[in-house]
Amino acid sequence: MRRWRSWLMLALLGGVGCTRPDGEDGAVTHPFGDDQVLGLALVLTDHQVIIGQAALSRSPLAIPAVQDYAMQIVDEQRQAGDRLRAIGTAQGLTTDQSTTEAKAQLADTQVDIGSMQNAAEYIQDSAHDVGKAIRVWDNTLLVNVQNPALRAELVNNRALLAADLAVAQQLERDNHITPKPN
Repeated sequence: MRRWRSWLMLALLGGVGCTRPDGEDGAVTHPFGDDQVLGLALVLTDHQVIIGQAALSRSPLAIPAVQDYAMQIVDEQRQAGDRLRAIGTAQGLTTDQSTTEAKAQLADTQVDIGSMQNAAEYIQDSAHDVGKAIRVWDNTLLVNVQNPALRAELVNNRALLAADLAVAQQLERDNHITPKPN
Protein backbone atom coordinates (compact mmCIF):
# COMPACT_ATOMS: atom_id res chain seq x y z
CA MET A 1 0.00 0.00 0.00
CA ARG A 2 2.80 2.46 0.87
CA ARG A 3 4.57 1.83 -2.43
CA TRP A 4 1.33 2.50 -4.31
CA ARG A 5 0.79 5.77 -2.40
CA SER A 6 4.38 6.87 -3.08
CA TRP A 7 3.98 6.17 -6.77
CA LEU A 8 0.68 8.05 -6.85
CA MET A 9 2.17 11.10 -5.10
CA LEU A 10 5.11 11.13 -7.49
CA ALA A 11 2.77 10.90 -10.48
CA LEU A 12 0.55 13.68 -9.13
CA LEU A 13 3.46 15.97 -8.37
CA GLY A 14 5.15 15.30 -11.70
CA GLY A 15 8.42 14.46 -9.98
CA VAL A 16 10.15 16.19 -7.11
CA GLY A 17 11.21 19.72 -7.85
CA CYS A 18 9.71 20.00 -11.35
CA THR A 19 6.83 22.44 -11.45
CA ARG A 20 5.65 23.45 -14.92
CA PRO A 21 5.43 25.82 -16.68
CA ASP A 22 8.89 26.84 -15.52
CA GLY A 23 10.33 28.35 -18.68
CA GLU A 24 11.96 25.11 -19.77
CA ASP A 25 9.68 24.91 -22.81
CA GLY A 26 9.53 28.67 -23.43
CA ALA A 27 7.74 31.55 -21.75
CA VAL A 28 4.01 31.45 -21.04
CA THR A 29 3.91 34.83 -19.31
CA HIS A 30 3.19 37.70 -21.69
CA PRO A 31 4.83 40.09 -22.02
CA PHE A 32 8.19 38.55 -21.12
CA GLY A 33 10.65 41.41 -21.38
CA ASP A 34 14.01 42.25 -19.85
CA ASP A 35 12.59 42.76 -16.33
CA GLN A 36 11.09 39.27 -16.42
CA VAL A 37 14.27 37.81 -17.96
CA LEU A 38 16.35 39.35 -15.16
CA GLY A 39 13.95 38.07 -12.51
CA LEU A 40 13.95 34.50 -13.81
CA ALA A 41 17.73 34.46 -14.34
CA LEU A 42 18.22 35.55 -10.72
CA VAL A 43 15.80 32.92 -9.43
CA LEU A 44 17.82 30.27 -11.29
CA THR A 45 21.24 31.48 -10.13
CA ASP A 46 19.99 31.93 -6.57
CA HIS A 47 18.59 28.38 -6.68
CA GLN A 48 22.06 26.95 -7.26
CA VAL A 49 23.46 29.02 -4.39
CA ILE A 50 20.68 28.15 -1.94
CA ILE A 51 20.68 24.42 -2.69
CA GLY A 52 24.48 24.20 -2.64
CA GLN A 53 24.62 26.03 0.68
CA ALA A 54 21.91 23.78 2.11
CA ALA A 55 23.83 20.66 1.11
CA LEU A 56 27.08 22.05 2.52
CA SER A 57 25.44 23.13 5.79
CA ARG A 58 24.21 19.64 6.66
CA SER A 59 27.75 18.38 7.15
CA PRO A 60 30.70 17.67 4.91
CA LEU A 61 29.45 15.75 1.91
CA ALA A 62 30.71 12.16 1.91
CA ILE A 63 32.22 12.42 -1.56
CA PRO A 64 35.04 15.03 -1.51
CA ALA A 65 34.69 15.85 -5.23
CA VAL A 66 30.98 16.57 -4.70
CA GLN A 67 31.87 18.81 -1.74
CA ASP A 68 34.31 20.70 -3.98
CA TYR A 69 31.70 20.97 -6.74
CA ALA A 70 29.10 22.36 -4.30
CA MET A 71 31.55 24.98 -3.00
CA GLN A 72 32.49 25.96 -6.57
CA ILE A 73 28.93 26.29 -7.83
CA VAL A 74 27.86 28.31 -4.77
CA ASP A 75 30.74 30.74 -5.29
CA GLU A 76 30.38 30.90 -9.06
CA GLN A 77 26.60 31.37 -9.12
CA ARG A 78 26.70 33.91 -6.27
CA GLN A 79 29.10 35.97 -8.39
CA ALA A 80 26.89 35.49 -11.46
CA GLY A 81 23.88 36.71 -9.49
CA ASP A 82 25.84 39.73 -8.27
CA ARG A 83 26.79 40.58 -11.86
CA LEU A 84 23.17 40.23 -13.00
CA ARG A 85 21.97 42.48 -10.17
CA ALA A 86 24.63 45.09 -11.02
CA ILE A 87 23.65 45.04 -14.70
CA GLY A 88 19.98 45.36 -13.77
CA THR A 89 20.72 48.38 -11.61
CA ALA A 90 23.02 50.01 -14.18
CA GLN A 91 20.50 49.45 -16.98
CA GLY A 92 17.49 50.62 -14.96
CA LEU A 93 15.82 47.21 -15.01
CA THR A 94 13.41 45.94 -12.39
CA THR A 95 13.80 42.41 -11.08
CA ASP A 96 10.38 40.89 -11.84
CA GLN A 97 9.95 37.53 -10.14
CA SER A 98 6.15 37.55 -10.39
CA THR A 99 5.98 35.52 -13.60
CA THR A 100 4.55 32.05 -13.79
CA GLU A 101 8.02 30.77 -14.67
CA ALA A 102 9.79 32.46 -11.74
CA LYS A 103 7.12 31.30 -9.28
CA ALA A 104 7.50 27.71 -10.51
CA GLN A 105 11.28 27.89 -10.04
CA LEU A 106 10.89 29.42 -6.56
CA ALA A 107 8.54 26.57 -5.62
CA ASP A 108 11.12 24.08 -6.90
CA THR A 109 13.74 25.68 -4.66
CA GLN A 110 11.52 25.16 -1.62
CA VAL A 111 10.88 21.52 -2.57
CA ASP A 112 14.60 20.90 -3.05
CA ILE A 113 15.47 22.50 0.30
CA GLY A 114 12.90 20.25 1.95
CA SER A 115 14.43 17.14 0.42
CA MET A 116 18.09 17.93 1.22
CA GLN A 117 20.35 15.57 0.71
CA ASN A 118 23.43 13.47 0.92
CA ALA A 119 26.24 13.76 -1.62
CA ALA A 120 24.63 11.41 -4.15
CA GLU A 121 21.23 13.08 -3.92
CA TYR A 122 22.79 16.54 -4.13
CA ILE A 123 24.78 15.79 -7.29
CA GLN A 124 21.76 14.12 -8.90
CA ASP A 125 19.63 17.15 -8.12
CA SER A 126 22.30 19.63 -9.17
CA ALA A 127 22.90 17.92 -12.51
CA HIS A 128 19.15 17.82 -13.13
CA ASP A 129 18.60 21.45 -12.11
CA VAL A 130 21.60 22.83 -14.01
CA GLY A 131 20.43 20.97 -17.12
CA LYS A 132 16.97 22.44 -16.64
CA ALA A 133 18.46 25.91 -16.15
CA ILE A 134 20.29 25.57 -19.47
CA ARG A 135 17.01 24.68 -21.19
CA VAL A 136 15.35 27.73 -19.59
CA TRP A 137 18.29 29.86 -20.73
CA ASP A 138 17.93 28.55 -24.29
CA ASN A 139 14.14 28.51 -24.59
CA THR A 140 13.08 31.52 -22.52
CA LEU A 141 15.85 33.87 -21.39
CA LEU A 142 18.02 34.19 -24.50
CA VAL A 143 14.95 34.15 -26.76
CA ASN A 144 13.33 37.09 -24.97
CA VAL A 145 16.21 39.31 -23.77
CA GLN A 146 16.61 42.63 -25.60
CA ASN A 147 19.12 44.53 -23.45
CA PRO A 148 22.65 44.00 -24.88
CA ALA A 149 24.43 44.11 -21.50
CA LEU A 150 21.98 41.65 -19.97
CA ARG A 151 22.27 39.37 -23.02
CA ALA A 152 26.07 39.36 -22.78
CA GLU A 153 25.94 38.32 -19.11
CA LEU A 154 23.34 35.65 -19.83
CA VAL A 155 25.57 34.21 -22.55
CA ASN A 156 28.52 34.17 -20.12
CA ASN A 157 26.48 32.51 -17.39
CA ARG A 158 25.09 29.91 -19.79
CA ALA A 159 28.68 28.87 -20.54
CA LEU A 160 29.32 28.50 -16.79
CA LEU A 161 26.21 26.38 -16.43
CA ALA A 162 27.27 24.14 -19.33
CA ALA A 163 30.65 23.58 -17.68
CA ASP A 164 28.94 22.88 -14.33
CA LEU A 165 26.64 20.36 -15.98
CA ALA A 166 29.59 18.52 -17.50
CA VAL A 167 31.28 18.31 -14.08
CA ALA A 168 28.09 17.15 -12.36
CA GLN A 169 27.47 14.46 -14.97
CA GLN A 170 31.07 13.28 -14.67
CA LEU A 171 30.67 13.06 -10.89
CA GLU A 172 27.55 10.96 -11.40
CA ARG A 173 29.45 8.59 -13.70
CA ASP A 174 32.56 8.42 -11.48
CA ASN A 175 30.50 7.61 -8.40
CA HIS A 176 27.97 5.28 -10.07
CA ILE A 177 25.06 7.62 -9.32
CA THR A 178 21.95 7.19 -11.45
CA PRO A 179 20.97 10.52 -13.03
CA LYS A 180 17.67 12.03 -11.90
CA PRO A 181 15.09 11.80 -14.71
CA ASN A 182 14.02 15.03 -16.47
